[in-house]
Amino acid sequence: MTLNVRFCFAVLFLTLVCRMPCSAQTYTRDSAVVKELCAQMERYKNAWLQDDVETAIAMTHPEMIEKMGGENLMRQSFVNGKELRAAYKMQNAGMDFTLPDSLLVSVQTYQTAFPVELSVKFEDESVTKEKRLMIALCDIPTSKWYFLGIPPKDAVRIKPTHQFVDSQLLIPE
Repeated sequence: MTLNVRFCFAVLFLTLVCRMPCSAQTYTRDSAVVKELCAQMERYKNAWLQDDVETAIAMTHPEMIEKMGGENLMRQSFVNGKELRAAYKMQNAGMDFTLPDSLLVSVQTYQTAFPVELSVKFEDESVTKEKRLMIALCDIPTSKWYFLGIPPKDAVRIKPTHQFVDSQLLIPE
């Protein structure tokens, strides 16, 4: 085999390898990406606790906004939820989450799923807690983070119904 043929094979091989998405769960808790995820999750948590509708919408994936009927309907849904909590004298009181052990890395995104626990406080000071599964996605080219909280029982349906969720994403049980 001539040097030119070997060179062409090498270039072709490297081109194919570089274009294939990496889908290994590779990042650990101390990586810069996970630290950024945690900072953005705190931002999302604060928006939830303070009923900051605009930040919550900005941190919702465009596909989800479309599925909810657009930003205006999504905004109205948030307002309705806030009015319902006020009528029943309920208040968002906490969002505890466990740091993910790793992230799924692809060419365009970082993705992970991890448990969260939402706390709601009532007028009599009692608190109820609800477990959720949080899907977090970072669009690498824009560095934007998006979050989606779902009931754990819906986890099996999330991948087939949402194109932005990678089919190889590990969902904790």
